[in-house]
Amino acid sequence: MSDDVQDRPRLKLSFTNIVGLILLAILGLSVFGLFKARDYGDVAVGYAARQMCSCLFVQGRTEEECLGDLGEARDAVKLVYFREKVVANFSGLVQAQATLKPGFGCSVTDFVGSMPHAGQ
Repeated sequence: MSDDVQDRPRLKLSFTNIVGLILLAILGLSVFGLFKARDYGDVAVGYAARQMCSCLFVQGRTEEECLGDLGEARDAVKLVYFREKVVANFSGLVQAQATLKPGFGCSVTDFVGSMPHAGQ
């Protein structure tokens, strides 16, 4: 039995193997983080679209007032609004659209397609 233990190849943990394992772990955590960040991005972009839609089309406030309500998010999210719709985009990764439904306010839906230009 002691001969079987001695005949097995030993795992050598060289510096290169350790660095490789660490890099693989970092890559795995990064991919996981990207998926979680997208989930949070969906919520943030949907909130920005609905907030802007409600502010502009339900409350009838000015663009400057509505952008002020978004706080720091206004710098991170690109907003385009037209025909009682607001499309919000975060870095081209996550998009949402809020549409005014008269009598019910604004509702958020996923936006599929390319970002529209203002005034369409």
